[in-house]
Amino acid sequence: MRIKLFSVLVFLFISFSATGQDKARDYYNSGSAKGLAEDFKGAIEAFSHALKLEPDFQDALYNRGICYLRLKEYKKALTDFSALITLNAEDARAYSQRGLVKTSLGDYLGSIKDFNDGLQLKPNDPALFYNRGISKYLMGNYKDAIDDFTISLQLDPTQPHVYYKRGLVNYITGYKTAACVDLQKATELGYSEAYDIIRLYCR
Repeated sequence: MRIKLFSVLVFLFISFSATGQDKARDYYNSGSAKGLAEDFKGAIEAFSHALKLEPDFQDALYNRGICYLRLKEYKKALTDFSALITLNAEDARAYSQRGLVKTSLGDYLGSIKDFNDGLQLKPNDPALFYNRGISKYLMGNYKDAIDDFTISLQLDPTQPHVYYKRGLVNYITGYKTAACVDLQKATELGYSEAYDIIRLYCR
């Protein structure tokens, strides 16, 4: 009888665990749909329910962090991305997003370290080079910022926002001709903000 009872208990535990995972997935799907609809508060609630059922649900943790970032709740976003890195130190996207959070909090050195760590895992990611360039720009390190923007464009030359930002930094550093070339390219790729700068400074 004891052996039979033990077998029943094991079966019930496995059945409950699978049901919990299914329910966590349902909450995750709901949160994803709400996030796409820009209902970030609703998405956070759904992802939080998923994480209560499955605390190591990495995608739910990542997406909740994204929602906190979009709502500018930076400290909560920082907590989620840090927790994700603790769970999976090989997740380049977590370093990338935590770097963005640190940039928003004014921790530029911290953000650069995260972008560097992300590049160790994903060395050809143009977004990581661009975001690292932004942190360097905000620190006043214009030359290295331009270098990062240039590498980002070498990896993906279709990014109008990178041409725009490199154009602005070129202008700040006195390279007007190069700045106007970049701004013109940004305009050609559909970045309308660049056109206003061209009208003012590239005549």
